[in-house]
Amino acid sequence: MIADATARYGAVPESEIGRIPLDDTPWLGLCDRRYEDDPILLMRAEDEDGDKARALLSAETVFDLLRESKKLNEEMQGLDERDHVLTAAANDALDNISGIGFWQLEIATGRLTLSDDAYRIHGLAPGQRLTMDDAIAFYEPDVREIVRSNLKRAKEHRAGYSYVLPMLRADGQRRIVRSIGYVALKDNGSDTVYGILQDVTEERETQVRLWSAANIDSLTSVPNRFHWQQRIDHDIAAAARNQRSVGLMLVDLDHFKTINDVHGHEAGDEALRAVARTLSANLRGGDLLARLGGDEFAIVIPDLGNADELHNLVERFANVRNVAFEYRGMPMTVNLSIGAAAFPSDADSSGELYRAADMALFHAKSDRSLGATRYDTALQREHEGRSERRKRIRRALKAGAFVNLYQPIVDVKTGAVVAMDVAARWRDEERLADLSLIGEEEEQSLLPQVGAAVVELMVRDLESLAAGCDRLPVCILPLRSAHLHAAEVLDGLDEARAILSRSGGRLRLQLDGDPRPSLTWPLRTRFLDLLSSGVGVVQRAQQAAGALLSPGSLPLRHVKLPLDAIRSAETGAGDLVLRALIEAARQRGLMVSALAVATSLDVQRVAAYDVRYAQGTHFGDAMPLERFKERLLAAPAASHSLAG
Repeated sequence: MIADATARYGAVPESEIGRIPLDDTPWLGLCDRRYEDDPILLMRAEDEDGDKARALLSAETVFDLLRESKKLNEEMQGLDERDHVLTAAANDALDNISGIGFWQLEIATGRLTLSDDAYRIHGLAPGQRLTMDDAIAFYEPDVREIVRSNLKRAKEHRAGYSYVLPMLRADGQRRIVRSIGYVALKDNGSDTVYGILQDVTEERETQVRLWSAANIDSLTSVPNRFHWQQRIDHDIAAAARNQRSVGLMLVDLDHFKTINDVHGHEAGDEALRAVARTLSANLRGGDLLARLGGDEFAIVIPDLGNADELHNLVERFANVRNVAFEYRGMPMTVNLSIGAAAFPSDADSSGELYRAADMALFHAKSDRSLGATRYDTALQREHEGRSERRKRIRRALKAGAFVNLYQPIVDVKTGAVVAMDVAARWRDEERLADLSLIGEEEEQSLLPQVGAAVVELMVRDLESLAAGCDRLPVCILPLRSAHLHAAEVLDGLDEARAILSRSGGRLRLQLDGDPRPSLTWPLRTRFLDLLSSGVGVVQRAQQAAGALLSPGSLPLRHVKLPLDAIRSAETGAGDLVLRALIEAARQRGLMVSALAVATSLDVQRVAAYDVRYAQGTHFGDAMPLERFKERLLAAPAASHSLAG
């Protein structure tokens, strides 16, 4: 229609309007479209005798068609420009993405074509002729069949595929590549497999690092608690389906805190690594060793035919429970305690299985001769007994049913009382029970409260003693680190220090290790203030030996020697070691005393090592305050001060 109209009527550009004889075209004004900004502004009739109405209708039609044509042309031009921009951007993006290549395989001819980046991923210069067999040969031998089977399925079923597999480049580098393929069907039958090849080595290495950070213990390189929990839940679920058993062994390092306190945390770290190596070397295929935290390890033993098989495995690990290692050239040994339980005979969930194994571990640690223990129902009854005992201790705390007894430490030569050991007791029904025997399980919940009660009672007793005695001896209070987890304990200790200082005495703390790492910052600061004010530390010989060789910041003032150490040293090389320890302590001005001296023969043994001070039933057992006060007043005065 546009062609017919423009053949009869001419389109007049605006530049030619001035040359049109308007008088010859009387209806020209009716076709003037300049106000509508059309590219065709005027239409005129070629035939002056033409029908004016018909000419006008034709002109209007041409104008409308040309307007639509112009609009379509503008939109197409915009789309062309947008397509050009997007194409350029896509090309730039592909050029900037490293490690992505493209390839295509014509199914009928087997002709393989690779992009330059695909060649580079293979470690080849672009342009080399390759067959698909050549390309497959770059994959590791044990995964080539995976590549072939995916490609075969794509050809036969015209289906796509995707895989991630290891590749060995032409230059010998091992890489991980992702390959994605799809089939394009063509009308002429020349179906083609198109593929994308991407080097994902760095991506996979990052994933491995992230997985390791979440699942592997960085110190020992064995799985951590998170991975252990996932694994044991999976193994228990599988065992329940297949009517099999799962074993769990919990392994704990004995006296690990002592290693850290005496030799430092680097020695403790080396001990943990040595234990991990030893346990790993004794695993069966499929067993899992994990470090749960601190000095606790767990071994998951899946797919046991029956729970009795666990007994043999426990025996195997019990035989390697003494782990030798070296720290800075010094040979050391750490002992292990092991507790074991089995699903479903001992527990019906991972949580219950852990608790059962933990009960067995607690029993093994309580009796060092056992080393390894398998859970049984008697341990559950024992656990329930400890729970009942905790309830009785809580009732004693509420009722104030605590008593402090005091055992004299005397000068062997003169009989003078030079120090007193505090022995805390609680009234358990009809007897006085030793508070120092509260187990580790009760520490966190009970010991701070127990410590506060014992110190409060000691302060009252010291005030009573000070009121009736001219001079007080050194006061030694045994404490565990957990006792100090209450501000009331530190406040009471400072009050006791002040009372003793005014009366010529000194306060000494017999600690089970360095409590500072376990204290919060405010409590640690107050504890250090207490030490700087003159409060000293008492240690047994084993702990003191390390402190004398590598002096720490805790102010050691007193070394206690168990009589058993003196007896065993009387014959053999231990004699020289013990004498060296005593001499080292004496040179540093420390008080040295013997423990558990019960007979006159024991007194002679102590004197043979030139140990001047002792305590034990031979000099008086732990006694109530009034009896101790009588003993203190009746004994000869100390001839020299021990309050340094």
